[in-house]
Parts: sequence; C-alpha cells; structure tokens
Amino acid sequence: MLRSESYKKGLFLSTGFNIIARGVGFVNTLILAYYFGANASTDIYFLVLSVAMIITGIINGVDYYILIPEAMKLRERESEDSSRKFLNFFICLYACIGLLIASLVIVSPVLFYSVFSKFDSSVLHQNKNILYVGSIIIVFQLLNNLLSAILTSYKFFTISIFTSLINTSLAIIITICFHRQLGIVGTISGIALGYFINFLLLLFILKRFQKWNFFKIAWMKNKVVWKNIGLMQINIIPLWLRNSIGLYLLSGFDKGIITALNLGLQIVAIPEILIINQLLAVAGIKFNELHAKNNNEEANNTFLLLAKMGIAFTTILGCSFFLLSDKIIAVVFSQSSLNAVTLNNIALVFSFMIFCLPAKFLVGLSTNIFTAFQKVNATIVFSFIIHCIVTIIFIFLVKYFGLIGYLIGANLHFYLFFILSLILFKKVLGFVKYQKAII
Repeated sequence: MLRSESYKKGLFLSTGFNIIARGVGFVNTLILAYYFGANASTDIYFLVLSVAMIITGIINGVDYYILIPEAMKLRERESEDSSRKFLNFFICLYACIGLLIASLVIVSPVLFYSVFSKFDSSVLHQNKNILYVGSIIIVFQLLNNLLSAILTSYKFFTISIFTSLINTSLAIIITICFHRQLGIVGTISGIALGYFINFLLLLFILKRFQKWNFFKIAWMKNKVVWKNIGLMQINIIPLWLRNSIGLYLLSGFDKGIITALNLGLQIVAIPEILIINQLLAVAGIKFNELHAKNNNEEANNTFLLLAKMGIAFTTILGCSFFLLSDKIIAVVFSQSSLNAVTLNNIALVFSFMIFCLPAKFLVGLSTNIFTAFQKVNATIVFSFIIHCIVTIIFIFLVKYFGLIGYLIGANLHFYLFFILSLILFKKVLGFVKYQKAII
C-alpha cells in the first residue's frame, strides 16, 4: 500500500480498499439517518459538503486532466526535479486559494452560504457552527485531492483510499459517542479532523517514500499550461452554474429534500466509486504514460478493453438496481428516523441516477484519453456549447419540476456528453476505434 504498484495490482488493491472505504462510508450514512433523520440541520450539513464539492471540483478539475499529464511529461522528457517544482507551485497556489475561501466563510458564514442556497438566514445562523467547520473542509479537501493525484501518478493507487477511511471513521466514532452533546456538528467536525489528518499523512508519504522537497518551487511560466487551465475553467463554468443553481433552487423546496438527494446519491455512488472511479483513475495514469511514449496502439487497446468492461458492468448493475430500487431503499433505511416522503425521494433519486452510470463511465474514460493526448483545445468548444445547453434546460427543469427535474437534467447531461464524445473521437483521436467498444 505504501509503495508504487503495478497497474493490475493497483486496480485490484484499490478496488478492495474501496469496498472497505465505501462500506465504512455507508455505515456513516446509516448512522446519520438513524440519529438525525431528515431536517433543516441535516440539509445544512449536506449543503456544506455539497458546496465544498462544487468549489473543489472547479479547482481540482484540472488535476488529472492538465497538471498530472504535464508533470508526467516533464518527468519523462526533462527531469524529476522539474516535475516536482511544477507541482509544488500548484500545491502552494491551492493552499492560498483555500485559505482565501476559508477566510470569506469565517468572516460571514451566513452570507457566503446564502449564495448557494435559499435557506432562510435564521436557519443558517442557527447552524453556523456547521458552516464554520465547512471552511476547514474546503481547504484540506482542495489540497488532499491534489496530493492524492500526485501519489496516483507515482502508482500509489490505494493510499488515497486508505486515508479517506480516516474521515468516515472519525465521523462515525464522534457521532456515536457524542450525538446527544454535539449533534450533527460532531459528525462534520469528525470529517474535518479526518481531512486534516489525511493532509499530514499524504505529506508524510510524499516526503518519506518519494523524498519530496516541498520548498523547491519554480514559477509556472508555461503559457500552454495556463491556456489549457483557462480553457478547462471556461468549460467548467456552466457546470458550476448548473450545480450551484440546482442546489440553490432545491433548497427552496420542502425541508429534507437536500438530505434525500444526498442520501440517494451516496447509495448510487457505491458502485460508481467501487469500480468506475478506480478504473478511470488507473486508466488516466496509463493513458498519460502511453502518450509520453507515443504508443497509440496500446492506448487504443486499453481504451477498448476498459470500455467493454465498464459498459457490461454498469448496464447490468443499472437494470438490476432500477428494478429493485424501492426494496433496496426500504431495507437500507429500515432502522432510520426518516419519514415516508424522504424515503420515497431517496428511492426516486436512486432509480433515476443509476441510469447515468454507463454514460458517466464512458464520458470519464473518453475525457481521460482526450486530455492525456492533449486534445483539450479541440474538444473545448463543443464541450462548452453542450454544457451551456444542458445548464439552461437543467435550471428550467429544477425550477418547475423540483427533484424530478433535477434528476432528468442530470441524466440528460451525461448522455449528451456521451454522444458528443463519439463525434469527437473521429475528429481528434482517429486511432481510437471506439465503435468496437459499443457495437
């Protein structure tokens, strides 16, 4: 675990550890539902976690798609020292951005989170301790995501999963022991403490096993990299608006709907994180390596193998879970304090979002190979247009149809991007015979 791994061993071990990590995370979800049910405080709890995910998703979106490919290219074609100076610059930049955002939260937590939700200011003020803790999560989630990506590029596939166990384990321990005294503030404090411990552990691993010197920093002057980062951010803006406005509009509906959405998404995320994310993480590093070696034939073979595996798995899983969605939710939350309306909403989220998995996997795999082979510029215009169209439709659906509109819009997003990726392969990566994977 604390050493570089082969791709096959990395996939096997990371999948195994992911099963354990997701199992512990799922236990945390059940404990949360058991002790707190669905109410304004749980909605605020999930709001804080969702906002942290939205913010870090915007910034960390360039990690695997731009920073890691560029660092691996520098490592292969120049030197290890050049690669590390490049990455150290972004570690420092992320730290500054995270501290700036945290400062804004600390100065005015209610105002900050009012941008992302329609919750009454009095409700936010009553739960301000949760909001304050959210600032800590943003800082360390931002840094930990980048450090985990760096370790993955050195084939440390399992360590980031192991460190994530700390978050959920601490949340479970604190919730069970102090739920009466601290309430849900204790749960989110455990998560924040876990992120801080993760940060120290990731620094230790890089220092101990890679002899990393964090003080050797070079100003990043590569205009192509800055251009690609800018293009990536432009492409992400509509997605950021979609997620932010969707969260904002949903928070204006009945109490508990944000909780139901997040609980449903967490159940859907189990197969996604167990298999799909692991395949994509390993595939992304493999594609970067093959591009550095100009091995197009092996890249095509790897893409086809993973695509066929992913399609088969997600299709079978999606159909099975859809047919059993009501029974699964009833069994999972049989001992919870959730009311019938919340349970029905969770089942609705689960049954809709499970259909996203095949398209989500193929879009992720396609994005990995496009970025590894530095085709960001060629795909950015098409991607931006689709993002804008989907965002406009999504906002309309959520505003007038609530949760169902949110779920329809989410499915629409992934399947339109799946169609777009098929078109782009012909234009920018002709050596990938994608049709063999879907026919």
